[in-house]
Amino acid sequence: MWYSNVYRRHLCDMHIADWDERFLSLFSPEEYVENLKRAKIEGAMLYLQSHAGLCYFPTKVGVMHKALIGRENMIKRTEELCHKNGIAVVGYYSINFNTKESERHPEWRMVNEGRFCDPLATDTRITESTSPVALARGKRYGLCCPNNREYRKFVYKQIDEMLSYFDLDGIFFDMPFWPYTCQCDACKERYLSETSVPLPYPDPDLNSESGSVFMLKKQEWMGEWVQSVTDHVKSINPDISVEFNYAGGIGGTSDRGTDVQINSASDYVGGDLYGGISNHTLACKFYKNITKNQPFEYMFSRCKPDLFSHTLTKSTDELLLEVYATVSHHGASLVIDAIDPVGTQDRRIYEKIGKVFEETSVYEPYMRGEMLEDVGLYYGIRSRYGAELCGFDSIGGCIGASKAMIFANIPFGVTGNFHDIDKYRAIVIPMIADIESDSDRILSYVERGGTVYLSGARCPSLISALTGGSVLSYTEE
Repeated sequence: MWYSNVYRRHLCDMHIADWDERFLSLFSPEEYVENLKRAKIEGAMLYLQSHAGLCYFPTKVGVMHKALIGRENMIKRTEELCHKNGIAVVGYYSINFNTKESERHPEWRMVNEGRFCDPLATDTRITESTSPVALARGKRYGLCCPNNREYRKFVYKQIDEMLSYFDLDGIFFDMPFWPYTCQCDACKERYLSETSVPLPYPDPDLNSESGSVFMLKKQEWMGEWVQSVTDHVKSINPDISVEFNYAGGIGGTSDRGTDVQINSASDYVGGDLYGGISNHTLACKFYKNITKNQPFEYMFSRCKPDLFSHTLTKSTDELLLEVYATVSHHGASLVIDAIDPVGTQDRRIYEKIGKVFEETSVYEPYMRGEMLEDVGLYYGIRSRYGAELCGFDSIGGCIGASKAMIFANIPFGVTGNFHDIDKYRAIVIPMIADIESDSDRILSYVERGGTVYLSGARCPSLISALTGGSVLSYTEE
């Protein structure tokens, strides 16, 4: 597939509304591609639709961005120029986050009783002044529920339109997670029919049995949804790669639905992450061992500290550090820029990125083979909750353990219920919970002579099986 030897990739965020006629009015396909060439880009992710729900192509079922009126082939022309210059093209599509369709179809909206769906708000309580639209949208974008069958049909039709209009090498689907627990009629009906109990409100204690059922059901639903999208794409063109944003596999919490099924529905794994170098290294080791095909894709912003500050740019050394962290794990680096609302870019940024990739590209012929991993760091994907127990969940514990092993020069890789554990001399298991359901494999590993370091007391069944004891209380420290 196209991605097997494409290590320098790019995306320019274009979540731009169209209430001002100046928005995207100065977008130039020619200049856009010239900037890609300046940056030494081999693979470009182009926006076909955004969180705003507006399409960058002629659509019959959706709404086209007003900036394309009279120049409907603006992004099609960009795609053609990319291919003419030997640049692979991946189309970007936002699922679940869609302002325009949530406004046009209120019945498709995510609903959360007593709280409006705003991932960034500090106070999300419902008051008399809360507008009906706020019940179903985030701070900037509308949210559509994938359990609504009509919304699903809409997404499938848009996929049909995109694949018939564009010549794509791959397609990327963003935002495959639940920002909150949706309490729409479709979710209530599905939960009741599959569990024989009503959908909990408010969210249950995640450490309880009902909490485990609740989390697993949200993971199952999101996994089924993304797999159905992949199946639809592949039924049209099996040669197109499919990727879902798997940033949620290592960011966020387990009750957002981003379990291993998101990776299973993708040809290769990738995601946009914004932590420090320790988070970056851990994510690369995780992505390398979970992806179905190499290389994995690590997406990072050229903006400092993130895309909210899109006029501030990281230094050359900071960009080099980001890319080298990925290169050292044989991954593909995707650098994210943000379009100016009028549709222009700063060529100086692309010249800087080009210098970075010019330096790192000399290692690309050697980015093959397996990593040396003496110790397996067991990452509990489903155990990212319950931090109030002792200040850490599984991701926090893994970051701490990874730092310790890096400082001690111990070669390690990230493993878990998604990966073979038998090859390791020892396994470090921070803060996993019973919900991982992997105790049998871990016990078998120990019985065959493997060594386990278990931290945290969130998996009573495994503690009992390994020690014959049980957790009674915690020491003060």
